[in-house]
Amino acid sequence: MKKIGFTLIELMIVVAVLGITCTYFIAPINQLHHWLKTDDAEMVRQQKLTEAFMLVRTAFYDSSFVEITGPDELKLSGGKWRRILRLKSGEGIRVETAGGGRQVVFDGAMRFSAFQFLDAKTVWCQTQIDSARLPMVWRCGK
Repeated sequence: MKKIGFTLIELMIVVAVLGITCTYFIAPINQLHHWLKTDDAEMVRQQKLTEAFMLVRTAFYDSSFVEITGPDELKLSGGKWRRILRLKSGEGIRVETAGGGRQVVFDGAMRFSAFQFLDAKTVWCQTQIDSARLPMVWRCGK
């Protein structure tokens, strides 16, 4: 008479495979739990970077031409945005309209170098994020 069931070795193999599989599912959950418990300063820094990039992108997208009036200032024309200013040696940025403006300070997350002219619609600058240096190019228009 043959019984239906598992041998001890089969049961041990199934438990081992389940244990390994669960480890791969639990590790990211533990990391997420750790991130939620820690200070959210890094998330705030990343949010400021994203906000600054979207602000500059929008200003260039809505403008027709750009002119460099100094190493820390760009003059935009052809849209509602008027100027982009580099603050505190590149540790922040301010984008102005005729009626006001918005300012983002990076809290050490990044730094812009002086603006460089490429043509009437394009400028670039070097950005430093932690130890990485990246060229950033912005072009006016849609």
